[in-house]
Amino acid sequence: MSLWNVGAQSIASSREDTTPDTSTSAGYPRWQTILFWLAIVALVAIALGMRLYDLGLPFDRDTYDEGVYWQSLRAMSAGHLLYQQIFYSQPPFFLLSTFPSYVLFGGTLWSARFGIALVSLFGLAGAFLLGKALSGRLGAIAALLLVVVNPLYLAQSQTIQAEVSCVAFSLLAVGLAYLWWEYPEGIRAIILAGLAGIALSLSILCKLFGVAALVPLTLLMLARLWRIWRRPSVGADVSCPPPMYRPGVGASILPIVVGVGTCILTILLVMLPFIGSLQALLQSVIFFHTDAGTVAASSQQGNISIIEHALYSILTLVALYGTLAALLSRDWRVLPLLAWVLVTIFLLWRQVPLFTHHLVVLTPPLIALAVMGIGDMPAAFKAFLPALAKYTTWLTILAILLILVTAVLD
Repeated sequence: MSLWNVGAQSIASSREDTTPDTSTSAGYPRWQTILFWLAIVALVAIALGMRLYDLGLPFDRDTYDEGVYWQSLRAMSAGHLLYQQIFYSQPPFFLLSTFPSYVLFGGTLWSARFGIALVSLFGLAGAFLLGKALSGRLGAIAALLLVVVNPLYLAQSQTIQAEVSCVAFSLLAVGLAYLWWEYPEGIRAIILAGLAGIALSLSILCKLFGVAALVPLTLLMLARLWRIWRRPSVGADVSCPPPMYRPGVGASILPIVVGVGTCILTILLVMLPFIGSLQALLQSVIFFHTDAGTVAASSQQGNISIIEHALYSILTLVALYGTLAALLSRDWRVLPLLAWVLVTIFLLWRQVPLFTHHLVVLTPPLIALAVMGIGDMPAAFKAFLPALAKYTTWLTILAILLILVTAVLD
């Protein structure tokens, strides 16, 4: 039996132990279903209230960039064009997604920030989907809670900056991708894959940090293709190599094709209005940053200490626990998430100059890894640490409470 098959069986058995039935509410009493959705609605309401609180304070929350983006929105409302009359150093969708709110609600600082707050809610949806795909209902509540109380994500949700829009769409893309992994065939799979492709492209089109989310989605896609390739034909000898063609392969691959297609199509549609200024766009979005990296290359030496300081948190400890629990239980779904973290750290290390608000891109992969440890402890972990077997669930709950306390103090 191959290592992949062992991992797949372990994932299935682990899911049966920790989540009775995440696809329907049939496995849960009605009162649990009601409490679950009440908790979700309460967390979303709290998150919205936190974002609206003091949203219009009349000062630049970022000391520079927020004022620049506000002036860019004012110039757009006056009829000026991005990358032509307006210098803009990010991909176009960040300002395009903020502009409708800015115009509809009066063209004020509050209305511009309100657009950011609305987009940040997509990250909450992504956390819910990702947590549910990884660890069932308890994982959905835990992931949503971790996003709601995260101080850096909240701060960026009230600031006219591109980071939280990028992070929100990337979290949504990965959440949809993992949910597709749970249901890889049929109409639902096609819809999930298509939405994941759209969310991924919008993340990249908000800020180039979004390319980090391309890594877990690509790994899930390759793993799915490998499963399809290794799947034997009906009635075939499983000891023989799989044939080049099997009936039903096209239907299995279709969601992947749709996901890739919607990603490319979305990028083309968003970029279409800027074809006439493509050279200026590339100069502003790509070469401007590479030139800045060359000029300020000496400052890159301090990036490691900035990243290390960001990783010294309770959330990182919970993420380490989730990683260990997943590896010991051979839940290989953790590998794309680990790759996501490593690629994100690499991009932050390469960023010159690196500012504190950039570190919000670490939040989604760390939360995803933390959720991997939610639920009953894997059997392999119990055998490895039998003395802690009956306390581990409480330790995980305590870690989440400590994260909440830390966020309140921050």
